[in-house]
Amino acid sequence: MQLNAALSALLTQAPESLGLCSELTVTHIPLNDAKVAAAVRPPAHGSPTLVFMHGWQDNLASFHSLIPLLPQNMGLILFDWPGHGLSDHKLGDYYYPFFDYLDDLHQVLNDSRLLLSGHVGPVVLVGHSLGGLVASCYAASFPDRIDAIVSIEALGRWLNLSCNH
Repeated sequence: MQLNAALSALLTQAPESLGLCSELTVTHIPLNDAKVAAAVRPPAHGSPTLVFMHGWQDNLASFHSLIPLLPQNMGLILFDWPGHGLSDHKLGDYYYPFFDYLDDLHQVLNDSRLLLSGHVGPVVLVGHSLGGLVASCYAASFPDRIDAIVSIEALGRWLNLSCNH
């Protein structure tokens, strides 16, 4: 309970004090088994929404320096995966299997407070490392929900295969 109280106190502070741009609104997104910390900005009508997903043992602030460079009309959703940053940990001896990240993202994208259910603009997933892997798998699973993905350092090592016969 002390962690939840500390998290709630942090999320009531000005975004700048958390290392976020002041143009973002700090919030919680309730999932089935945890609350995730998020920073959001609604899109202008018809504009894309970028959903930023950080890598393993990172947090949403890893994208902070990009926010001022993006057009003001774009919607933004940055969130901490469960067990990361200011988000709740899942209960018990939970081991965070990969497929649960897909479900967590699905729940985030379906949160009615984020206005994506009535959103008519494109949804672009931007993921670094683990976030990029989740973006790829989610887009493959729900191709009608995602318009594009940006994957940063999520493909692993490139192999140089030659076709010498």
